[in-house]
Amino acid sequence: MNADYFHLATFESPSTDPWGDWKADSNGATLGIYQEEDGNHFVAFAPAISFPHGPVLFKELQGLEPDREYCLSLRTRQQWANQAVPVLTWKLGDEQIAAPIEVTTSEWITLHWRFKASQAVETLKLEVRERIGDPSHARGNLAIDDIRIYPSRFEEDFNDLPQQLIQPGGQLALKTMLVTLQPNSSGPAGIYRYNSDEPGMREKQALGLSIGKDMRQNLSIDLPGEFTSIRFAWTWLQKDATVQYLDQSGATLDSRTIYASAGRDQWVEYQAENESQAVSRIELTYSDYSFLDFFTLQRL
Repeated sequence: MNADYFHLATFESPSTDPWGDWKADSNGATLGIYQEEDGNHFVAFAPAISFPHGPVLFKELQGLEPDREYCLSLRTRQQWANQAVPVLTWKLGDEQIAAPIEVTTSEWITLHWRFKASQAVETLKLEVRERIGDPSHARGNLAIDDIRIYPSRFEEDFNDLPQQLIQPGGQLALKTMLVTLQPNSSGPAGIYRYNSDEPGMREKQALGLSIGKDMRQNLSIDLPGEFTSIRFAWTWLQKDATVQYLDQSGATLDSRTIYASAGRDQWVEYQAENESQAVSRIELTYSDYSFLDFFTLQRL
């Protein structure tokens, strides 16, 4: 089982774990969870009574690997278009991990940082201050959502996971990815071990597609972050298939055909030219009993 550290706080479970294991710090007493018209929940300061000027949220990270690099991201926006400009600073323990970043728009944007763990347990803290223009403008001008933490590079080979198949409409929620077999598919897919290996490309368990016989399926893989380099092995492919790479907004970055004539066992790769082409989701269409294995994902 993949033992890497992954975290996602969506603030979408107000009745069970509303804060996603984050805690309010000394300047976060007026933070609350709010809901947009489309149903999305997010964290924001209460209007009129909030004056952030330091630590607002913190979380204890357990199970980090010392000297390993991790990515950190969140979605954020101003609550109102005014001259109170939020300034975000992250600290790992007492050390600032990067220069402060201003939030200058009332549209949702995603900001990214990186940090290197020095020990297995670290405290990550978000500090918020505001650059003030007109002092009469409302303070606490910040909303945040979808805090993610994940290794900048990791691998998934599906070994040591229980064998489990899903039917159309079903999902496999792994630490490293969310696998969904779309409802318009036929037959099962899932974590499966065939009775032989392809050394270096499929060993022990893999993600089996159209298991048992050739059936048309559409499968999506939602990733735990945004990645600029993706590589995986597709084995026993005997019919052409398609792979699409999508960004966080759902826009298609690249679409390509995987031709069976190029070989039954192939490496499938994506390399972004820059961070604006980072991938959040992979979509596959195929009609062949075949396997995916040895995923390597990086944010370069």
